[in-house]
Amino acid sequence: MIQKIVKTIIAIVVCMLVAILPFLSKDIISPYSPYFDGNSFSIYITCCVAYAFLVTIILYFIIDRALPKPIRHAGVLLFFIGVFIAAIIGLVLPPDLSINMLKHPEREHFRYLMLAFSLLFFSVACILIMKEKWNDFPKWNKWIILFFIGALIEMSWEFYHHYHYPENLQVWINQGKKAEDFVNHYDNFTMIRFGAIGRICQYTVVAWLGYILLQCRFIKLWSLIPIVLLSIMGIIAAVLVFTYGFSLPKNVQIFFLFFIPGIPFLLLYWMGVALISKPIVPSKS
Repeated sequence: MIQKIVKTIIAIVVCMLVAILPFLSKDIISPYSPYFDGNSFSIYITCCVAYAFLVTIILYFIIDRALPKPIRHAGVLLFFIGVFIAAIIGLVLPPDLSINMLKHPEREHFRYLMLAFSLLFFSVACILIMKEKWNDFPKWNKWIILFFIGALIEMSWEFYHHYHYPENLQVWINQGKKAEDFVNHYDNFTMIRFGAIGRICQYTVVAWLGYILLQCRFIKLWSLIPIVLLSIMGIIAAVLVFTYGFSLPKNVQIFFLFFIPGIPFLLLYWMGVALISKPIVPSKS
């Protein structure tokens, strides 16, 4: 009995540590961030690759091989989104939207390339899950495909749009215009609202996909609750940004955190951890 309790405690602690792994990685790779003087971009890439190798080793020990193959593959893809999020967190600093960006455009290219890879992994994982369980879905659950397509369109556009921010900033300056005016031109209120609609689709898909996995008994309720609550916060943030733009009232500016494009992917990583981890308490056969 005591041995079983100890194993359960150890399993819970390991699961929690894996869940916060992208944040723990900050202390490992952030000192090599290319935003700091003297650090080369190639060294940072090497650190990210080494971290990915470490994550692969961890995955080998925690993966539940009893899962159906398509679901297991989907879980692995969601799990590896954490590598891309860790690479972004390790940059430490937010995007530099000033003219200084033109000195090192590869930094922002890398940031949005990581988000693009996250989108790719999420899309394939979502398709695998829907394909595996489509015939088992109640009719109303199949409406998730509309939100998935909406999220896919918006994220594809957003990441492409911001990946080319440095090049478009250079064109703007070459036309004799002020660099400080570019951000309001490039991300105008219409673009911001489009992004807000996309966030609503993204967070809706995240919560809905988690609910489907719960219905299919691939994840537990306790692991879904925080994902759903944070997704609701994200939807509220999107509605606020749609209404006010980036000029949110001071008492709700905390919601800006949930408009960061990497946050929905962080929730998907947590979902991946919940999906592919071995059961804490094995089910009776």
